[in-house]
Amino acid sequence: MRLEIVDDILLFLLSALGLIGILSILPFTGIPSAWFIAGCSGLFVLYFKLDLHSFIKASILRSHKRTAISGLTLLLVIGLLTTVFYRLRKDEINEHLLTWKISLQVLKEKPITGVGIGNFRKAFGDAQTIYFEQGEPTEQEVALAGNPNCPVNDFIQLATGTGIIGTLLFIGLIVSVLFSGFRNMDKHPEKLAITGALIAFILAGFINSPIQSLSLSILLVLLIALGTSDIQPARKRIPKVIPIMTSLLLIGITTTIVYPQFTMFKAYKQWAHGRLYYKMKIYATAAKIYAPLTNTLCHPYFFMEYGYALSQTGQHEESIAILQRVAQILPDPQIYNRIGKSYQALGEYQLAEQYFQKAHHMVPNLVYPNFLLAQLYLEMGLRDKTLECARQILTLKPKKESEETLHIKAQMEQLIQSLD
Repeated sequence: MRLEIVDDILLFLLSALGLIGILSILPFTGIPSAWFIAGCSGLFVLYFKLDLHSFIKASILRSHKRTAISGLTLLLVIGLLTTVFYRLRKDEINEHLLTWKISLQVLKEKPITGVGIGNFRKAFGDAQTIYFEQGEPTEQEVALAGNPNCPVNDFIQLATGTGIIGTLLFIGLIVSVLFSGFRNMDKHPEKLAITGALIAFILAGFINSPIQSLSLSILLVLLIALGTSDIQPARKRIPKVIPIMTSLLLIGITTTIVYPQFTMFKAYKQWAHGRLYYKMKIYATAAKIYAPLTNTLCHPYFFMEYGYALSQTGQHEESIAILQRVAQILPDPQIYNRIGKSYQALGEYQLAEQYFQKAHHMVPNLVYPNFLLAQLYLEMGLRDKTLECARQILTLKPKKESEETLHIKAQMEQLIQSLD
């Protein structure tokens, strides 16, 4: 009995500290979806902890009339809250719907196996480019288009990356963990918290991409492991040699994995050193530091910086080769802009035009690709195309107005006046 009292006190203190931590962090996130996720998972835990089902069964479900009235009231409240939330976050919701629409186009190509884990961003970027170039997008869709390099929600990436097979396997895993939590909740009340945390992960996966964070991915694996195992298993006597052999095996595996990473650590350290020069725009020194690291590092952002540093030092052919490799992994209009500028510097105007147009079609509400196109046409002496691009920039409504976009529009107004 004393041990049970101590356990109850420790669990209460742990729960109180967790609640204080949640309420301390949420106001500073500025993200309404975070409140929604925390509220839903918290209500789920309270529903079972306070045994609200017995109260509802005794007071509401006693008669069909009360059940019908309560059900209709609940539906009206949910509908009202959904309508209010949609009006408050209309653009954000429509952007998510556009993402789903384009992702379905990707899934149609390989519905069974998907495009492969790690290939989603490239496939999604190509699909978005084709949609805005060859499809019939609405003005609202053009205004809401986002950078395909930014992470979308986990379920979209899972469905398009692994196809129907991988999605069903993942859903089966999560459902089995939740079922195990519900089934063992009487014997293991602590599993209620684990189940609530998994529900929070599921809701967050529909809205954002928590698995992109390494720490949250580790937490998800831990929750799945705790949800499918007995937290307080029966103690059994095992031979002493088994823990010793297990420890030695784990030490050997850890050493085998970690030791080769020291070379990678040194390479990342050199990259951080080179970035100091890169941020100070001393591109020649940065390129010299980056050059020996190309055989060790595989990070796409490293190659982006290296390619840009090469282009800034006049090594355009080498820059194009590097950035084209990055473009096979990361769908980012900034990469195409940089490749196009290198081709323009080499006098390859047609190739430069192709890359500027690809950047424009990938995210059509960006001003900068059209600005580069206008400068290219002006350099080529194509007056009509220059004016067309300049006027398109003035009518374009970017996702977010900035000083840079306003400055570009002012330049285009002056350009139109000079050409007219």
